[in-house]
Amino acid sequence: MTDLSTVTVRRSDPHGDEDLVYVRGYRALKSVLNDWRTFSNDTLGFNVVTPQDKTREFKQYPFELDPPEHTTFRAAIEPFFRRPLTAEYAAVILRQTSEAVTKLLMGPDIDVVSEFALDLQNRALTTLLGMPETEADLWRTWGLEVFGRNRRADSPDQSKADYLVAYVKEMTDRAAEFPGSLFDELSRVKIDGRHLTRDERLGVAHISFAGGRDTVISLLTGVVALCGLHPEAMATVRANPALAQSATEELLRFISPLRMLARTCPHGGAVGDAPIHAGMRLAVCYGRANRDATVFHEPERIQLDRKPNPHLAFGSGPHSCIGNAHARLLSRTLLIELANRAKQIEIMDAVPVAESDPQDIQGLRFVRLIVRAS
Repeated sequence: MTDLSTVTVRRSDPHGDEDLVYVRGYRALKSVLNDWRTFSNDTLGFNVVTPQDKTREFKQYPFELDPPEHTTFRAAIEPFFRRPLTAEYAAVILRQTSEAVTKLLMGPDIDVVSEFALDLQNRALTTLLGMPETEADLWRTWGLEVFGRNRRADSPDQSKADYLVAYVKEMTDRAAEFPGSLFDELSRVKIDGRHLTRDERLGVAHISFAGGRDTVISLLTGVVALCGLHPEAMATVRANPALAQSATEELLRFISPLRMLARTCPHGGAVGDAPIHAGMRLAVCYGRANRDATVFHEPERIQLDRKPNPHLAFGSGPHSCIGNAHARLLSRTLLIELANRAKQIEIMDAVPVAESDPQDIQGLRFVRLIVRAS
């Protein structure tokens, strides 16, 4: 069995053990992501490896739908998430990033994960969601891993998930107070001539936080880590800022901020030679697939100008990440700001994310990263 094989693992869970198929090869994974008929997203809370079915009573729309309903729903809300492609949006992200870098350069040693990246992610998220920037102060108090352990049996971490659900409910009901925000926009969106239900509006807001929080923190941390561990990369971008675009794609491939999600096989099927019985779930391992040596030359090496770079960091097929333009813009902006303004980023202490087989990619992922920037 090779490193890129599809492997079945018995996963223990307080609500009953299950056999979970880990799909780790690039081609197998891409096939699964595009075959929604066999491998469905149409669940409530089971599209992550540790289910979130006990954290909320509504689906994450449109993520937890399959076509054609997913296609129609996504088309209705997608214009809001294209705003990062505008010059006005980019100018706000540049200001927020510049302010964060100024604090990084002026301050004492700082934990990039829990301080710098968490703060910048939240401030940038206010821009994506069209909310007052002061809301970031509240969101920051939720800390990291806002979903906790995702099961009520695992309290007290459940409180983190409860904070988010309570918040999106309150803001959904107060949408008119925040004109131009996602909450306001959702109150006016129509699908097939009807307004969205309250649960549908809650679901879009919830997935917007889910997709734009921990993954972005991981990506921003990786940008700073790259500059600290590989100062030549920072110098290269300083000399050629246009390289920030391909460098961001390479960081997305190498870090894979979203390590894996899950799909459910409602009627049975197969991945390659591995049979999947009806009702079985699959772990789709983006990180492993993005290190597939049959697709990426020297996949364990960071190559800022890597082309082609068909990574799956944002997924593939109909359920690909709707917020990818925001994440890409934020990463590029931070990389250029650090390259232009930082002389040195010194790593003072680092605790890498520890992962075990079958999902054990390493590099530029940290639980704690203490740096001194100048």
